[in-house]
Amino acid sequence: MSSIPSRSPQEEEELVRRIALRDERALAELYDRYAPLLYSLAARMVGEGETAEEVLQDVFLSVWRSAGSWDASRSSLRAWLVAITRHRAIDALRRRERPAVPLAADLPSGAVGPDEAALSAVLSQEVRAALAELPPEFRQVLDTVYFAGLTHREAAERLGISQGTVKSRLRLALERLGRRLSARGYLR
Repeated sequence: MSSIPSRSPQEEEELVRRIALRDERALAELYDRYAPLLYSLAARMVGEGETAEEVLQDVFLSVWRSAGSWDASRSSLRAWLVAITRHRAIDALRRRERPAVPLAADLPSGAVGPDEAALSAVLSQEVRAALAELPPEFRQVLDTVYFAGLTHREAAERLGISQGTVKSRLRLALERLGRRLSARGYLR
């Protein structure tokens, strides 16, 4: 399996600029690069292949419509896409009003080709391994905010910690996950 090709921040800015100018090839490049990661996140959050595919479609439609709103000085492209995915998945969960899938659950696969299924399985395994290396308090916050779909305030109330602690633990957890996945060649 090959890793996701690395792009410089300038190349990613140019890619998003092209999308804002309605360059469909640029959107296809972005999709090819980030769809496996974003699908994996969406599937973990919503627990269904079909719903995860709808979330992914909504994410890239949103990118197509609002590419000009991304500010590279405020967040990386990956962080922006993950945030959009998280918000769309939460919207999907709220629409169907069913509880989120727990972090450790096995997820059904969507109707994808063998290449996509293999890549998704490997990425999912790597993310699980990276999550397992996190301190329990970091995993608990990730599970509560990202996978259960609670706001920072709701997570703070549920966990009995301050909202600032929730945000700090999330930031540190995501940084650790990003470093591990980058070191393994899955992220830039």
